[in-house]
Amino acid sequence: MLIFRIKRCQAALSGGRLDEAVELLEAGDLRAHRQGQELTDRVVAALIERGRMHLAAGRVDAAVRDCDQAAPLAGNSAGLCELRQAVSRAVAEDRKAAARRDRTADAVLRLAGQGQFSRAAEIAARAADREGSTAGALVDDLHDRRASFERCLADGSAAAELQDWESAMRHLARARSLGGGADVDALARSIGDKAACAAQGLIESGRLDAAELLLRPLSSLCQAHGSLCQVEHGLSQLRLGWTLFRDGRHDEAREVLARLPRQFPAAQWLKETLDALSQTGKSLAVVRGGPLGLIDLDQTIASRESQPAPAVVRADTARLGGVVKQLPLKPRPTSDGQAKPVAPRRQRLLLHVDGSGCYVVILGDAIDIGPISASRPPDLPLMTSPASPAVTLCRSDEDYFLNARVPVALNQRPVTSALLGNGDQIGIGPRCRIEFRRPNAASGSAVLRISGARLPWPGVREVLLMDRELVIGPGPSAHVRTREGTEQLTIQISEGRLLCRCDRPMTVDGTPAGTVAAVAPGNRVEAGALSFAIQPG
Repeated sequence: MLIFRIKRCQAALSGGRLDEAVELLEAGDLRAHRQGQELTDRVVAALIERGRMHLAAGRVDAAVRDCDQAAPLAGNSAGLCELRQAVSRAVAEDRKAAARRDRTADAVLRLAGQGQFSRAAEIAARAADREGSTAGALVDDLHDRRASFERCLADGSAAAELQDWESAMRHLARARSLGGGADVDALARSIGDKAACAAQGLIESGRLDAAELLLRPLSSLCQAHGSLCQVEHGLSQLRLGWTLFRDGRHDEAREVLARLPRQFPAAQWLKETLDALSQTGKSLAVVRGGPLGLIDLDQTIASRESQPAPAVVRADTARLGGVVKQLPLKPRPTSDGQAKPVAPRRQRLLLHVDGSGCYVVILGDAIDIGPISASRPPDLPLMTSPASPAVTLCRSDEDYFLNARVPVALNQRPVTSALLGNGDQIGIGPRCRIEFRRPNAASGSAVLRISGARLPWPGVREVLLMDRELVIGPGPSAHVRTREGTEQLTIQISEGRLLCRCDRPMTVDGTPAGTVAAVAPGNRVEAGALSFAIQPG
């Protein structure tokens, strides 16, 4: 058998099958034979020669494998050590070349990202002359990228001329991803200028709905473009004016709208609206000063915007499930049996969630926040300095806007009006801070966390501004986070009623109610480890 393996090794060596010959020589008894020793020397010499050929052809990995195969057979022979040294030098050169290619590619991509395609092409061309086909692909990629960049600029400009704002913004975003620089900034300015002019014309002609649709795809551009930002701000003021008018606060609506004719000088409808609001105020003053004012001599008769607490049962406006509803607010009886005016214009509820705390829930699209000692009690009273300013938070199309008569701090910057974002910090007075949060992007409801001031309700630190629903559960998208259990419950408003929906059966005041149940202030709801109670606020 040994002679047979020797002859097989000789045949493999003669046929150039060095790998097979090395495998056969791994047996110790074969190398101990005299003919086996001769074969070992011949195989080692053949491996060294083949390694040199691989190295000369630039096949460094193959040369390394030949060295590794020869090492157990030849040890530290002179020929093998020489080949190892040459292979090590080749590996080091390959690493240097790879590092150089990476630096070149990074420089080309960085310059292309800055819009300096000519400079990037020069560097790529020099690399191609030095390294041949290895850098040729980089030159081709740069050429294709430049062509795509220029095509995006042209298509974006053409789309802006056609007032196809969605396509224009899509091409602008694509151009920014391919390369920046002055060309992209020029296209952004061009799109912003044309869009601002078109939106201004729509607003001045009275097409506020079309102006909102126009500005919607341009939201990312509004922050960086002055004219577009001014138009968007003016539109938000018009939206605020309508919200105030819808709530019957005519004087405040006129005050907000009176700032806008200078921004929209050709808006004849705006001037007519201001005149109509002035006539409305005068008409209400005539009624209040007429004989009807003598009916109840012990009451101060005022309009809704000047009287925070009317002495009669009235209705408040709240947006419930996307539809404007009238929620009756009952007057509170005093000790002598007479009805006491209800101070807040918004319906308030207290939500007690076991294990999480107590929350104030406020319904309404426009909510006033200010000192509890103000002449007109706000919807959210704060026990803070009487000199602290009052602010109004308005919800419109699931966006929240901050408005104030005097500058207040928003993220440490003074503003009188601004669009609120998740995590914004509102400063009211020297110490009071309100953190605005939108934990659930699919819901229009928001959470206010109060610090530096107390609320009139003991233990309450967070206020829930309810739109259509509130989510209670353990997840990060819940408006009220629970610590125990996995149950998630949603409180919704439907046809003026509160509905609870849960992923498991509930009980209301101890009575089984299924997975959907109507609740009212005073009820206690339990669902697994989750339990809460609702009380009037």
